[in-house]
Amino acid sequence: MPPPTRRKNQNVVVWIVGAVVCLLLLCCGIGVGGVLLYTFRSNQVAESAASPTTPQASTAAPTTTPPSSGAAPALPDTFETITEGQWKRVAERPDDHSGRTLVVYGQITQFDDATGKDRFRALVGARRTTDDGGYDTNTLLYGDPKVLGDIAADDEFQAKVTVLKAYTYQSLVGPTRVPLLLVHSLRVL
Repeated sequence: MPPPTRRKNQNVVVWIVGAVVCLLLLCCGIGVGGVLLYTFRSNQVAESAASPTTPQASTAAPTTTPPSSGAAPALPDTFETITEGQWKRVAERPDDHSGRTLVVYGQITQFDDATGKDRFRALVGARRTTDDGGYDTNTLLYGDPKVLGDIAADDEFQAKVTVLKAYTYQSLVGPTRVPLLLVHSLRVL
C-alpha cells in the first residue's frame, strides 16, 4: 500500500501552528523573566527605602551618608543667583561645584517616610517657572527639619543651598545619580 500523500496546504498549516506555539512559549518565558526581574528590583528598592541612611557614593570614595542634620548649619554670607545653563553644569558635575552656595527653585516630588524628615527629592532649576514640568533636574536636598518646615510633595519652593556632591541611590530603573544639596533656608512659594 502506498504511503498517504500530503497536500501542500497541510505542510503550511503545520508550520504556522508550530510558529504560533513557539511564539507563545517565547512570550511566556519573557513574561516570567520580567516578573522575576521586577520582583528582584522591587525588593532592592524596598531595602534601600527602608534604610535611607546607607547611600552609595557616586565616586570611588567610601560610601557615606549626608551629614546629620541635628543642628542648623551656619548660614553663608552670600548665595549666587545663576542661569539655567550654569545650573545644568552644576547638575551634570556636582562634585566639581562642591561648596558653591546657590539660590535654586523647584517642586518637591518625594517627602515621606522613605526619605525621612530631613531630606526630600525635588525637580530643581535655577529660575522659578510656571511651566508644567519646568524644573527638570532630579535632586536630593537635605537639611534640619526645622529649616525644611511644613513641606509636602508638590510644593513649589525657593531654597538657599550649598552644593555638596553627586549622590547615587537605587530606583526602579537602577542606580540614579543626582546632585546633593544642603538646605540653609527654604520658602514655599
